[in-house]
Amino acid sequence: MIGRFDIVASEGDARAGVLHTANGELAARRQHQSLAWMWERIEAGLKHDFHEHEAVRALLAQLTKDVEAGRMPASTAARRLLDAWHKD
Repeated sequence: MIGRFDIVASEGDARAGVLHTANGELAARRQHQSLAWMWERIEAGLKHDFHEHEAVRALLAQLTKDVEAGRMPASTAARRLLDAWHKD
């Protein structure tokens, strides 16, 4: 039966390899997490700016009611709100 460290030259080599792999995985995980946080902050900022925009605020309540009542497709309401936001 092969022991846990029989594959490598020494126990020190094994620890170095595990540490290197762990550090690499940790660095990759941190990089992914940093990018996820960046996009979360961008999305939160855009959503906030969208909701605070005067033209969006003027349209939002009525368009929401129209979508809820089935008088307007959600995609049309979304397009109108985005167009109002982008007019500035």
